[in-house]
Parts: sequence; C-alpha cells; structure tokens
Amino acid sequence: MALLEVERVSKRFGGLQAVNGASFTVEEGSVVSLIGPNGAGKTTLFNLVSGFLRPDAGDIRFQGRSIVGLRPHSICEMGLVRTFQLVKPFRHLSVLENVMVGAYHRVRNPAAAADRARAALAFVGLLERAGMRAADLTTSEQRRLEVARCLATGPRLLLLDEVMAGLNPTEVDGMIGLVRRIAAAGVTVLLIEHVMRAVMAISERVVVLHHGEIIAQGLPQEIVRHPKVVEAYLGEEAMLA
Repeated sequence: MALLEVERVSKRFGGLQAVNGASFTVEEGSVVSLIGPNGAGKTTLFNLVSGFLRPDAGDIRFQGRSIVGLRPHSICEMGLVRTFQLVKPFRHLSVLENVMVGAYHRVRNPAAAADRARAALAFVGLLERAGMRAADLTTSEQRRLEVARCLATGPRLLLLDEVMAGLNPTEVDGMIGLVRRIAAAGVTVLLIEHVMRAVMAISERVVVLHHGEIIAQGLPQEIVRHPKVVEAYLGEEAMLA
C-alpha cells in the first residue's frame, strides 16, 4: 500500500522551475532513496512533502489523505517527519532535552517525554550522551540526535535529508545500520543521499530527480545503469562498475 503519493507536483521560484510535475509513491514499510545532482530540486521536494512549502500544482497524499496546505506540525502529528540537511540542534539544551522537544508531540507530561526521549536516544546509540550539551556533540552524533528527535515523535514515515553528509566511512557504515534498524522497527524511510554505496545498500527503490523532473525510478541495480541517470548524475564509471 502506498503510504505517500506525490502526484504531478510542481513548484516555481520566480524564473526557476524547482520541481516540475514530479510523481512517485513510497510504499509502506519500504526504504526509498531520492537522488540527483545538486540543485535538482530534492530538498524543495522534501519541503513540499513536509509542509514547509506549498506546491503550485499537483497533490501530495499521506495515508490516503491530501496534506497540501497543512502546516508542518499538523503533518508531523499525522506521522510524517523530516530531518534537515543543515543540522541545527538547540545547542545550549542537553541532548535529552533536545529529544524531549520531539517527544512532546505525543505526550505532555515531562516524565513521559523524558522516558520517550531516552528510548529514542538508546535506539540511535546516544543514551550515554543524554546529559551533554548538544553543542558538544560531534557532527555524526548531531545527525543521530536529529534522527532521535524525529523518532520521539512516533513517525510512520521518516524523511532523511543527507544524514550521511560529512561523515567518514566508519560513520557512514554506522548510519547505514541505523537506517536499517529504523526500517526493521516498522518506520518507512524516504531519504535524500549522495553516498551511493549507502543508497545501494539500503534502498528498495530509487527515484532520480534532475532539473526538477523525475528522469528514472526503479530498483537500485537498474538505476545505476540507466543511461539518463549515468549522463545526468553518476558518470561513466557507474557503467563500468
């Protein structure tokens, strides 16, 4: 069953057509990657899906209901949440308090929110950092913190915007494992990612965006050999791999 349906969605900023008639679905329980060159419109599409922007045309449905025009907090309460490409924790709050912000979307009692936050921190491997200031975490840990804050909201669909950017190979491996655990826990995942070995390792389907248009979608092993994708994004070495 399609948990998310994006149907002929478009968005223009002045003379720039950032997204042009994009259509794809994300099946419940799946992991789908959205890839493409810088400036292809990927983050704009995330902003449209999560309610930070409103499309000029088209429809976006979550759990069968149109969410066009809903505010981000309302979409979050429905179970669709996202991380951001630039990580911005509440720097002077503790790691635990940061995640409690997400937990308050589901519970109002501080003790219950703290319990929910600790469970999310344990899941992402940050429970031992709970008392630290968020500003003192490494880049990798701050990305995990943002994922934990999302998980504390109790999502059905998690949008991850380049959570592996700036990580070393060992940290990338750790994030791949975390995404796999999230999916195994029953949360559907849609991610923007440039680290192709991660895309190949965790994706069930890949959607490719170029100049605001979807030029291909399918199985990872098909996408890396698709002529349009090689020309627009991956380069000839992908055909030789």
